[in-house]
Amino acid sequence: MKIFHVSHRGLIQKALKENTLLGFKKSFQKKYSLETDLRYTKDGEIICVHDADLKRIYGKKDKIKSLTFDQLNKKTKNTLKIPTLDDLLSIYKDDVYLFLELKGLFKKDILYKLLEKTSKFKKIVFISFWHKNLYAIHSINKQLLLGASFHRVNSKAILEVNKKLKLFCFILNKELMFNSLFNKFKIYKFYYTVKDRDTYLKYKNQKFLIIEHQAIT
Repeated sequence: MKIFHVSHRGLIQKALKENTLLGFKKSFQKKYSLETDLRYTKDGEIICVHDADLKRIYGKKDKIKSLTFDQLNKKTKNTLKIPTLDDLLSIYKDDVYLFLELKGLFKKDILYKLLEKTSKFKKIVFISFWHKNLYAIHSINKQLLLGASFHRVNSKAILEVNKKLKLFCFILNKELMFNSLFNKFKIYKFYYTVKDRDTYLKYKNQKFLIIEHQAIT
């Protein structure tokens, strides 16, 4: 397998914050694959945002799922505009892998909407720590690329999810980089999140890394 790396939430630096359309564009321009987070609003709009609430970035207590998209946009657009999935797909050319991480459990109707919106693309990979999302996607379409995320070793769950879903990849904490359990799997293994240049330089030719901007500059 040829080594390639994945931009974590887009290219992030002072002028390019996490999960922004500009950060996504910069990542694609540099031919990096991209990882971003998906959640959905009260009225079912699928958006690219990591947190379940607005506290960390916007200083507000609101939960994403408690707001319609219009309400969310009014509360956030002057600080950091949250892109929709449609915004992201409008600039994606299907020439690099796009890893869409489903945050929390997705309702079935939202999953159908997600799969409909992404149906024309060949290099989208659906990933999640909530493996029920992956099973639900697999029940709808068994041909889609899936990746199971793990923060720590759970041998039973790792073996089971790979057997049942025929995974495209694992998304693994970088602390698991040399765990022997994963040697038996002949699928992609991506390690998150590499934030420093020394680690990037040490492993860039050996491992598939999920990286932040400061690691490569």
